[in-house]
Amino acid sequence: WHLHGGADAERVPFATDDLPGATPETAVFEKRLRFFDAVAGLLREVARLRAPLIVLDHVERADRGTVELLEFLIEGGPVEDRLDGRDAPTRALFVASLRTDPEGGLPAPIEALRANDRATRLEVGTLDLAGVRAYLQSRGALERILERTSGVPEAIDLLLEGQPLTPEARLARRLDALPPIARSMVEALAVVGRHADLDELSRIAQVDPTPVERGAFAGCDLLGKNIVDGRILFSFGREADRERCYGLLSTARQRALHLRSADVCADGVDLQEAVRHAIAAGDHARASELAVVAAASLSARHAVGEAAALLESFLEASDDVPAAIREQLAELYRVSGHYRRALEHAREVLAASPSDPVAALRVGQLLTQAGEHEEAAEVLVRAHGHAERSGDPSLQAEVEAHLAELYYQSADYGEAHRWGARALAAAEDAGKLVIALMARNTLGKLALAQKEPTVAAPLFERNRDEAKASGLGHQEAQAHTNLAVALLLQRDLEGAERACHVAIDVASRVSDTRERAIATENLAVIAHLGRDYGHALDYYHQAVSLLKRLGNRAMLA
Repeated sequence: WHLHGGADAERVPFATDDLPGATPETAVFEKRLRFFDAVAGLLREVARLRAPLIVLDHVERADRGTVELLEFLIEGGPVEDRLDGRDAPTRALFVASLRTDPEGGLPAPIEALRANDRATRLEVGTLDLAGVRAYLQSRGALERILERTSGVPEAIDLLLEGQPLTPEARLARRLDALPPIARSMVEALAVVGRHADLDELSRIAQVDPTPVERGAFAGCDLLGKNIVDGRILFSFGREADRERCYGLLSTARQRALHLRSADVCADGVDLQEAVRHAIAAGDHARASELAVVAAASLSARHAVGEAAALLESFLEASDDVPAAIREQLAELYRVSGHYRRALEHAREVLAASPSDPVAALRVGQLLTQAGEHEEAAEVLVRAHGHAERSGDPSLQAEVEAHLAELYYQSADYGEAHRWGARALAAAEDAGKLVIALMARNTLGKLALAQKEPTVAAPLFERNRDEAKASGLGHQEAQAHTNLAVALLLQRDLEGAERACHVAIDVASRVSDTRERAIATENLAVIAHLGRDYGHALDYYHQAVSLLKRLGNRAMLA
C-alpha cells in the first residue's frame, strides 16, 4: 500500500480539474505521460503509411523535457500498445546532430542517449584528399573560384597561395556590407539566439527599417528562414556564425541588447527567455522577479525539470537569492523525487526563518521522504510547536498527519497512532478533508502492520466513500487498493479482487498510473494465491509495463 493524496494536495498548483485529488508527484507524472503518449501516437499513425524521418539539430542544447521525450519514444512509446500485445515498436528514424565539445562537456542525459543500444554514432571530422577533391569539384565551389579569378591560371595560383581569411574576418566583412539598420537587426538576432521575426528584431534593435533595409536583412546570406503559422522567422544558418557575430559585439552592446530582449520577451509572455536575457545582462533583480513567475508557469505545464533548471541558472548568476526561489526549488525537486537536492534549498529557507512552521514542515517532510527518520522527527516536533504558537489549527493538523506517517514508517506504532488520532480529530474539526484522508490512511496502514485487517477495512471504506463523494479520484483509487489488501489478509480473495478491479477503473479514469500499477500487481498476487497462474503471469507483465513507464526501478525490484 502506498500513500497518495498528501496533506498539501489542496494548495499546490499541480492538481487540476482533470486530475482530481492528485498529489504534485502524480500530476507531474501523468500530465507529462499524456503528452508523451500523444506524440508517440502521432508518430505511430504517420508510420502506418511510411516510416517518418525526424531531424534534430544541436541536441546538446535540448532541454530536459525534450530529452525525456526522446528517451520515451526510443524505448517504445505508449504502454497501452504493449498491454494489448502490440509489441512491434514504431518504425521511425531519428537523426540528431550535436557538438561534442561544448563548454563544460555534454549533459549526462545527452551522453545517456548517445550510449543507448539503439543509437548509432557517426563522428563528422575534417575532409581527406578525396573529400577535398569532391568539394572543389562541386558546382558552387567552381563558380566561386571562376568569379574570383576570371579563370586566369595565375590568379587561381595566387588564390591558393594567399592567407585564408579567419572565420571572424570573413563574418565581419559580410556584416560591414550591410546597411547599419540591417546590421543592427542581425546583431539582435545573434543575441536572441533563436528564431525571430522582423518585428521582434526591430523592437530589440530599436530601429524602424525601411522596405529596402528589411530586404537587405532578409537577403543576408548568413541567415535562413522558415514560415511558421504564417510568420517568417529568421535564424542563423550556422550556430558557429551566430556565436562569432555575438563575439564581435562589445560588452556594452551585448548588455543593451540582452536588456531589450528581456523586455520584449516578457511582453510576449516568453518568460523563460526573458529570465535568460536578464541574467546575461546582469540585471539580477529583474531576473529574480521573472524567474519566480516563469518557474510557476513551467510547473503548471508540468515541465518541472525545466523550471528547476531555470531557477538554478539564476542561483549560479546571483549572490543574493530570495527565499521564494529556494522555496520553489525545494518543491520542484520534491515532486520530481530529488529529495536530497530539495533538502538543500529547504534547509536554507529554514535557516533564514527558524521559527517558520511551514519551513520546518517542509524540511521534516523531505527528511521523511529521504528516509532520515530520526532527524525528521526532531524537525517535525519543532514544526508542531511553531504551528501551535501560530494558532492555525489546520497547520497543526497537517504537521500531526506528517508525524503520524513518519512514526509509521519508523515502525514506532504507538507514536504513529497517537499522532494519527490527533491529526484526524483536528482535521475533521477544521473541515480539512485531504488531511483527514491522509491521517485515516496512515491509521489504516498501521492496523494492517499490526495484523488487524478488520480494524483497517472500515477506515479504508470510509476514505473510499468520502473521496468518491468529494470527487478526489486519486484518494478513492488508493482507498480501494488498500481495502483490497485488508480483504486479502482476511482471506476474502473475491472481495480483494473486486476492490483491485475498481481501483484500476478509478485510477484509469483519473490517470493515476502508479496506483493502477500497484492494484494490478496485487491482482497478480491474488491470482497466484488462487492458483490461477495464467492470469497471475498476465497481471505481472502488465504491472511491470506500467512501472517501467513510470521509471520506478525500486518497485520493479
